Amino acid sequence: MSKRVCLLNAFTTSALIFVFVALTQAQSNRTFVSADKHASDKNQCTHDDPCRSIQRALDAKLLNRDGTVVILESGDYDPFIISGVINPPTQTSATVEAAPGVHAGITATGGANTAAITIQAGATDTVVLRGLTLSVTGNRADFGIDFQTGTFFFVESCVVNGFDLAGLRVARNIANDLAEVSIKDSVFRNMSFRTQGAGTGRGVLFSNTGSNSKIRVSVDNSRFEQNQTGILVEDNTFLSMRNSFVAGNTFGLGAKPSRALTAELNVENCLVTNNYDGVFSFSATVRVSNSTITNNYFGLDDHGTVFTRGNNTVEGNANLNCFCGGATFAAK
Repeated sequence: MSKRVCLLNAFTTSALIFVFVALTQAQSNRTFVSADKHASDKNQCTHDDPCRSIQRALDAKLLNRDGTVVILESGDYDPFIISGVINPPTQTSATVEAAPGVHAGITATGGANTAAITIQAGATDTVVLRGLTLSVTGNRADFGIDFQTGTFFFVESCVVNGFDLAGLRVARNIANDLAEVSIKDSVFRNMSFRTQGAGTGRGVLFSNTGSNSKIRVSVDNSRFEQNQTGILVEDNTFLSMRNSFVAGNTFGLGAKPSRALTAELNVENCLVTNNYDGVFSFSATVRVSNSTITNNYFGLDDHGTVFTRGNNTVEGNANLNCFCGGATFAAK
């Protein structure tokens, strides 16, 4: 073999190695977004060369599975979709979070049938939203977060304000489907409150009418204020909440399956106050322990089965100052 051929082969091999390394390095465990004037979606979303949009930073060619999009600077950011079927596809198992001290505003402007954040994840994906502020400007938008598909979803230290239909919607008709939703240290406020008495705005809404399906929800240290309905638990949904505040809503919190299906709500160490209807149950099971229900027009509106552990304060409501159905459960 001639020396020229050997050199050519060596050059070709080196070039292929360079391309392979470059492709390998194209994906990262973290991508970065900034509102700085130098940020651009033509950048590679590195810390020193950040993108302008969260959508770009979620690109599956840039972000590894279970990677994190970090928002570096306070500012307004466009709505985004987490989905493997859009073009270009995003990473569907990912975290989007604001850096400490950063106000990351996601502002929706799209009108009806739109959301600030839409999630179409897979059964083994985990999506985390942390430290985001979702709001509306200009035209109304229906949803803050629309969790359409996927199993594991975490909302942490977020504020969702002013959407028409729901701050967080999980409304599906998917057979054999499971959704596991966790809400912690978050605020859902002012959903359709301007149409009080006739509106349909919910702080959070959960329902899956598909056969053999279930939504399991945990809520911890969160606030649901000035909504048409603070928390609405519908078909095939089992929600447990603690250390939370439900105030100033038309309907505070409750369970109401829309068909001959199951809904369950468990309330521990919560304050429900200044609502028209504090806690309600329609053909559903509600359990309340160590909570205060006061200064509502209706304290407990029981058309299902509401259980008390006998350690609650139900006082100062204009009507229904009791667990009138008499259902109790004991500590075990």
